[in-house]
Amino acid sequence: MITLGLASQTLVALCLYWGLDDPGARRVEWERMLLDHRGQGFVFGYLGMMALGWWDDLRGMAAMKKLTFQALIVSLALGWSGLSMTFLVDVPPLNFAVTLLWVLFISNAFNLMDNTDGHCASVALVAYLAHAALMAAMGHYLIAGAALAFAGPLLAFLRFNWPPARIYLGDAGSLSLGFGAGMLAVYSTYYHEGQSVAALAAPIMILVVPIFDVLTVFWLRWRLSLPLMVGDRRHVAHRLQNQGWSQPKILAALLALATLGALGGFLVSLGNNGIALMALVLFSLGMLAAYRYTLPGCQAP
Repeated sequence: MITLGLASQTLVALCLYWGLDDPGARRVEWERMLLDHRGQGFVFGYLGMMALGWWDDLRGMAAMKKLTFQALIVSLALGWSGLSMTFLVDVPPLNFAVTLLWVLFISNAFNLMDNTDGHCASVALVAYLAHAALMAAMGHYLIAGAALAFAGPLLAFLRFNWPPARIYLGDAGSLSLGFGAGMLAVYSTYYHEGQSVAALAAPIMILVVPIFDVLTVFWLRWRLSLPLMVGDRRHVAHRLQNQGWSQPKILAALLALATLGALGGFLVSLGNNGIALMALVLFSLGMLAAYRYTLPGCQAP
């Protein structure tokens, strides 16, 4: 449903571009959309992750096998697009490896977060809107438009995914949305010369909910000597539910946290290194407090 919405919006955009009065401008926009290797890599990876998730939804797939295919898809997408993080050190193989791990981490964080009605889609909506605003502020309007194009389909999907849900993302939806969010973070913050602390802080804050969820889940499984790759009910939403929170209240709290993180990430990207570092430390302390608050609800199997 989300992909069909994106496709329909793309067709409308193409029609608008072909309707431009200036043939030269029309040709330039057409070439920018179809010939830019970064856009092609994004589309390939998005469709590849969706296809892999769709196969897993239908047939099922072992966790390590699915992760291997994910790594292959993301590697091809990054290689095609020519994108890699540059804020660490200027060593291309290391930059590529770190970028690969980042996109895989965010893709699977969204996948694991898809455990309650409306949770994953609403957090994804906030993340895509934040990246659209960030790219627009930087003057990259084509990428901002691509990020904004997700908003309409996600809003339409949430109409039926809001508790009690009638349709669901499945692995196909959550993996592809996670891939898109991870890649947009690379586009908007990491893919520039002369990186700063803000380049690290902004995407972490924008994607705070999936990052917080997956890190605390794996930390709790490790502490309790449980298999890391076997699903359980120790996600943030489950821990709050075990403490008596209703599903709408849980969704509202997580959506508020995602919005706060998105606003913080956007503001941090506009500030200096000192402000970015302070915001990241304060936000980390806030997440530690949230972890301690949800800890009593982690014992359910």
